[in-house]
Amino acid sequence: MNFFLTTYIFPIQHEIILSNKLNFKLDNPRTKDEINIIKENLKVSLDSPDKMYKHNKYMRIPINNIDENMLSIEKALQKFYKKYKDNNYIHDFYLLNNDCDILEQLAKMWIIARFSESKNQKLKEEHETIIKIGHKYLKMLDDNHPKIQNSDNLINFSYLLSVLINNEKDEYCGTGFILHSDINRLLEPMLDLHLNSTVMMFSIQAYRECSGNRQPEWETNFEYIKDIIINNSKKIEKLLSGDIKEKLLYISNLLKEASNTSDEKLKLMSYVSILELLLTHNPDEHKYNVENSIAKQFQTKIAILVYLHLDRKEDLKQLKNKLKIIYNQRSNIAHGNFKKYKNYVDSLSKKEGTEEYFTDLITDTIYFIRIILSEYIEDVDFVDFLKEN
Repeated sequence: MNFFLTTYIFPIQHEIILSNKLNFKLDNPRTKDEINIIKENLKVSLDSPDKMYKHNKYMRIPINNIDENMLSIEKALQKFYKKYKDNNYIHDFYLLNNDCDILEQLAKMWIIARFSESKNQKLKEEHETIIKIGHKYLKMLDDNHPKIQNSDNLINFSYLLSVLINNEKDEYCGTGFILHSDINRLLEPMLDLHLNSTVMMFSIQAYRECSGNRQPEWETNFEYIKDIIINNSKKIEKLLSGDIKEKLLYISNLLKEASNTSDEKLKLMSYVSILELLLTHNPDEHKYNVENSIAKQFQTKIAILVYLHLDRKEDLKQLKNKLKIIYNQRSNIAHGNFKKYKNYVDSLSKKEGTEEYFTDLITDTIYFIRIILSEYIEDVDFVDFLKEN
């Protein structure tokens, strides 16, 4: 198996290239085996006895119509087909699949992210062995195996794309559009709140009369985000060679690791390190105080790019102050000044209606990352010039 589930459910006629150089694609499942794997996961997660759900029943909706006033997947599919009746491919998809059971229809329209199978003959033979002896053979693969490396790179790459395509402005918290990071996950169907939540969002959106820029549509509405994904992927593709490729893949991994940790201090450190990597250089320690120099670079260079990116509509004074706070807290954490860090957290507003949280600093930092990365993929030379000067 060489694919992951995404947070998108939508029938697409042809695969969508994320990267030719890395051989990453978005697609619907096309083979019987792929469809059955997804269908079985849906069945286990959506159709298990109620007692297995304990306190998480609210994350599940019925598969078939039980109550006219109750949301169900069957009713959502009916609404979806009606909503897109003028889309020729979806109309044909409906005619071809309407007699299939509900979960099979849903499985066939799930958007999956594919990564490459190695063309190496030895690995082709290994792949044939997997088919013969069963999918659990994958658990025997070493972390350095090309299949594992390729799948990891796709997960990382998805975080890079997620930062660039999100439409949540300063509320984006670093999540991605791929449901699971474990390539073996779908081979062992289980109760899955991520899966159920995606089905829930698909069902809710099917009821909307028309799509619009509703948050967080970047993560769930493929119709809305498709062209944005394609455009950003094309821009990234042009840069995937040499040192720039290595830098972008490294940043992708940092984005994933930062998103997946629950430690807020570590999150801020990781996200700030991405901005430092893109825009700061080591000053001559004989001429400058290194810490002060990097702090000044951090504030000035990010402010310049954000100001230009937002068509000179940002308040530079407020922007610089926000960047100063971010870097100061990064420094407090990096140097173990936890008393100063705690003093900052304690100073945040607790007043109802104007509450402030340390996580606000993290979302601000991610917002700056999105802008700087957008500028980087648009004009590498300019951003590199800022970095070196």
